Amino acid sequence: MEPELIQNYETETGAPFTDSLTGLFNHGFFQISLDRELKRSKRHGDPFTLALIDIDSFSHYNKRYGAVKGDRMLRKISDVVLKNIRQTDLAARFSDDVFSVIFLKSSSRSSLICAERIRAAVEEISGCDLTISMGLSSYPKDGLEVQILIQKAKEALIEAKIRGKNRVYFFENKIRSIDQEKPTVLIVDDEPRNIKLIEAILASENYKVLKAFSGEDALSKVKKINVDLILLDLVMPNMDGYEVCRHLKESEDTRLIPIVMLTSLDDIDSKISALEAGADDFLSKSADKMELLARTKSLIKIKKLNDNMISIEKVLFSMANAVESKDAYTQGHV
Repeated sequence: MEPELIQNYETETGAPFTDSLTGLFNHGFFQISLDRELKRSKRHGDPFTLALIDIDSFSHYNKRYGAVKGDRMLRKISDVVLKNIRQTDLAARFSDDVFSVIFLKSSSRSSLICAERIRAAVEEISGCDLTISMGLSSYPKDGLEVQILIQKAKEALIEAKIRGKNRVYFFENKIRSIDQEKPTVLIVDDEPRNIKLIEAILASENYKVLKAFSGEDALSKVKKINVDLILLDLVMPNMDGYEVCRHLKESEDTRLIPIVMLTSLDDIDSKISALEAGADDFLSKSADKMELLARTKSLIKIKKLNDNMISIEKVLFSMANAVESKDAYTQGHV
């Protein structure tokens, strides 16, 4: 660490740059160092990796053995971290029982190897009484700003906790292909000519089109592929549209997929039966292009909103589980 940076920190804050218990850099100095490293990496094009290390269920350890032994263990773990990183890397006490490491000029692969070494060493010195979970993010792959990198390392840490603790998890951007960016519409009809006509309309509007020529084929495809909307023919041999719709709406995995029933039938009983089966909309095969596209766009928008709500719910429960894991008294309440 550069003496000039240390001197400037002490002059500006009037406080030491290390944590008194662990001997590692403190949180304030870590933030300044991370910001400095980011600027340096942007200038020279060097990668680096940020790791957040959390002691699993440390509150239980403190209650079982007492605060003094808990503090000794914090010091031991900080020593393990220092022994397993290079002299050029930077380790800090991020918060109470969370440490941080900046692996300088390191790829995600080399940092992951070092992180696993730290995890195994902590498990060994504690006699399996304590374990650690680690979340990692890297520059520039996972973010170009300090707060983004910290947030993604936190998300990776939560994921490590959810997956059972005592493990290292690297934040992975879900890079979607061009095809995956397109909303996916499944057309189900036993008449190839009908599918071809609808496919031509949807393909011109940047939709990814899948085809199924029977009810059984449709159910099989939906199990394997994420679908945003289903355009379902009502009258088909063996398994008609009503039965397919009921199967999809009764399944927890597929019930939120919007289904539009397509039919040449114009009687009110058919429409009522389709809605009772769980259909979200009903469209005549003679409907014009603009009506088909308008309803398709509207229902896919609703599907995306529902997906976002489910994702938010999962994140909230993940955060609650992470908080609960630190304190037995909050278990089941957060």
